[in-house]
Amino acid sequence: MLSENINNLKIWLKTNNISYIENYDLKNRSWIKAGGIIKTFITPDTEEKTIILIKYFLDNDIKFYVLGNLSNVLIRDGDIFTPIINLNKLSSIKQINKDGLHFSVQAGTPISRFAIFFTKRNIFGVQGLVGIPGNIGGGIYMNSSSYNSCISDFISSITVINEEGKLQTLSKNEANFAWRYSIFHDKPKVILKAEFRFSENCLKHNTNLNDTLTKIKNHRNTFQEKKYPNLGSTFATRNIYKDISRISFIFFSLYLLNKIFSLIFSKMKTDIFLIYRKKMIKIYSFCLKIDKKSRYNFSDRTLNCIVNNGSSSSNEAIKIIKNLQKKFKKTNRLENIILDDIK
Repeated sequence: MLSENINNLKIWLKTNNISYIENYDLKNRSWIKAGGIIKTFITPDTEEKTIILIKYFLDNDIKFYVLGNLSNVLIRDGDIFTPIINLNKLSSIKQINKDGLHFSVQAGTPISRFAIFFTKRNIFGVQGLVGIPGNIGGGIYMNSSSYNSCISDFISSITVINEEGKLQTLSKNEANFAWRYSIFHDKPKVILKAEFRFSENCLKHNTNLNDTLTKIKNHRNTFQEKKYPNLGSTFATRNIYKDISRISFIFFSLYLLNKIFSLIFSKMKTDIFLIYRKKMIKIYSFCLKIDKKSRYNFSDRTLNCIVNNGSSSSNEAIKIIKNLQKKFKKTNRLENIILDDIK
């Protein structure tokens, strides 16, 4: 039955000139280099085709998922028969007015390109987003923020495909943005694009924003995981060490020690500080009873990032993250999206 549905879908996609990839292997394509094989990975190249596609799925009661750059998603092992829609081909940035302060940005636009685009136009406020691996659609969903820049800061409206397959425009207030949250967590809609409106105060004619961008890039490269495949921050938190200090006296003591020694070592050379961080992560790993033989471990740079040290199984990573959730006693909400029950 599943294979018959897939064949019917492929016929429909070809008839409507909507491109797709068969047997999309997550072990090669995802950021964590693990997971199963998506049987039908659909890549519409226009908003019109996307609307037709979503309407087709809704009218025929077909379950589907919309995923972006696969930089924040962990999908189970095995064959994935549920159609996956990817909007990476919808990646335009268009100026709306003549003053250069009002733009329309499609959902598939990489967040880093978004930050660089406006930096080149001397628009201040988005530089901290450079280096975030996701796309604008996912960034809006998560309300991504970094280095004092938040993606929702300059949003004026968001165009979505709603539950009835119709276009709908939401204001910034209607999106209910909060820390690592938007209304799309509770009311799934397909984000097509957003309008960003900057103020005159954002124009920094006498400031070299390229220097700011370079400093942020260098800081990311130094203090964030770059060596091993990963999905970035595992949990939505400002300070994971402080959050889990509530678990027990042991973790409270570790938090205090880490806070004191971090202040001391941060004043030393970067290499020494990074060695200190690595040692502290090992102590936390021991206290959290992380299996040393596992090919998934914490990053040497931070407790809030799981890295893949040579595994092709996402199920192994899913198990570790879910165990961490239990140990953390739900003090932290997951930032990674886990699709372990997808058909």
